[in-house]
Amino acid sequence: MELVPLASIVSLSTLGWCNPLRQGVGAVGMLFLKPEERIEMAREAGFLGAQMLPIRGATGEEPEAYLFEGPWNAVRGWWQPLLRRLGESGEKCTWYDWLLFPNPKTCAKIVRTMERRGIPRIWHDPKSAPAGSLIEVCPELDMTADAIASMCEETGNRLVLDTRHLIRPRRGGGPNLLLKDNNWHYAVEQWAPHTEVLHFNVIGEGNRDTTNEIARFVRNCAELAGHEKLTVVAEFMPTRQTMQSRSACEAEATVMLHRMMEHTC
Repeated sequence: MELVPLASIVSLSTLGWCNPLRQGVGAVGMLFLKPEERIEMAREAGFLGAQMLPIRGATGEEPEAYLFEGPWNAVRGWWQPLLRRLGESGEKCTWYDWLLFPNPKTCAKIVRTMERRGIPRIWHDPKSAPAGSLIEVCPELDMTADAIASMCEETGNRLVLDTRHLIRPRRGGGPNLLLKDNNWHYAVEQWAPHTEVLHFNVIGEGNRDTTNEIARFVRNCAELAGHEKLTVVAEFMPTRQTMQSRSACEAEATVMLHRMMEHTC
């Protein structure tokens, strides 16, 4: 099976310089490397490219952008997270939302550009996604493993499996309906025919061995289902060291690539 290794554009966040007059940058955004430089850093580390978000400084025209997600919870200004107001996704804003994303209008413009280029979008709500879309599975879907498999058969949707979302608690409390008898193996087996992307996610990770095990199992199930290609995205949290040094960020990206490939090959 061919593996397509990508890096999350957020994982590559590091201090640098971005023209403050560039689209949606603002005063805070000018302190970070522009997206093209982050993608080049990913390629130097051995990735084929990046999974994009409409982050500050992005135009939507970045090369080597293979996938993209919409903004997490775009905000209009610093006062929204300060006052804990709701963002565009209907959730209370955090400082990450303000640091990462420009205003909702600019985010929408970037998203339209990537859609025009035909870059596949990852959706988080199948109700708002066109038929045949990529859907990232998470506990907040409030759907069982069997229901998600049936949805894919009916709509032609394909799945993005995240090694953290498969096992984390549902936000706001309540059971994780993705799990059957608290077991993620059953779900992955049901979804294997529809799986196209794996997020190798170590953000907030409590058990590194579990992430490795899930990644191997997803890859094996996809191969048994006859997939010739699986896109694998490294999602990891920037640290103070990697944020302050491009060389440290590239070194961490290289480590993540080797670990990701080790547990999916």
